[in-house]
Formats: sequence, structure tokens, C-alpha cells
Amino acid sequence: MTTRIYGVARFAIWPAETAEFIALATRLLVLPTRQEAGCDRYQRVQNIDDPSRFALLETWISAADLATDLAQPGQGAALDELRPLIAPPPLVEKFCDTVD
Repeated sequence: MTTRIYGVARFAIWPAETAEFIALATRLLVLPTRQEAGCDRYQRVQNIDDPSRFALLETWISAADLATDLAQPGQGAALDELRPLIAPPPLVEKFCDTVD
């Protein structure tokens, strides 16, 4: 039995900054994280009804893999670079399920 870990980070971006957010989030978070051990999926999605709202959807093989990702020095640096584009602080949630 394997437990997968899911993360959802939701962002509200200043409307004039959406293109910059897409470019930076892709370069600083999405592409590097997809290469990490234990990353099953890491995707940036945009809200259909409000294009200034985004989510990062991630799936990890284990909680240890996610913890390793969060400890990467690049994570903090990426968020620092994205912070001026983000309206309120992001909402980050973690979920798990059991895969038989």
C-alpha cells in the first residue's frame, strides 16, 4: 500500500502581473520541481472565471519526498521573487490518500 501526498497552493495575482507570474512560476517552480525525486506531478493551472487566480497542483510519492522539496533552498528564493506579484498570501494545503 502506498500513500501519495497532494499539495495545492492557491494564488491571487495582481491582474497586471499574470503573464509575469506564469513565466516566473514555470521557470522557478514548475520545471525544476518536476525533476525532483518523488515528484509524480507538478502543474500550474489558471482559473477559468478569474484569470488572476492560479493554483499549483502537486503529487508526491511520499511525505518525505515533499519534505525534501520544501527544504530546497530554491523554494524560498522562488517565493521571494514571486511575492510582489501575489495579492494576498497564498493558501497552501496538503492532502493524502491511500493507493492500494
